[in-house]
Amino acid sequence: MIEVAYDKMDLPAQPGLVLTFYTVEPGSPSEDALRLLASWAATIPGTYLVISAGTSTGTDPELVRRLQAAVGDSAPVTGRTAGEIAAWYDGLALAWPGVVDVQAPA
Repeated sequence: MIEVAYDKMDLPAQPGLVLTFYTVEPGSPSEDALRLLASWAATIPGTYLVISAGTSTGTDPELVRRLQAAVGDSAPVTGRTAGEIAAWYDGLALAWPGVVDVQAPA
């Protein structure tokens, strides 16, 4: 069984388009299972997998501390390196723009 939390977001500019976000405990069997499901979903034409993950690469440790304080005991704040995050996509064809830092200056 996969233990997963989820949330969804309707996109008003695109009626009928919904983004669904799934989160699992890092390093858990649920994370392994979700990765397997994501690899299967990546083979269905017209579907895309989007992962948003905090990175420890270049992140101020004080920010990590403040984030953990904000979420309390509800979830651990786990920063992974940019390389660890990029490795999640091994074997998948990436759509543009690929793996990017969304806070990097354009």
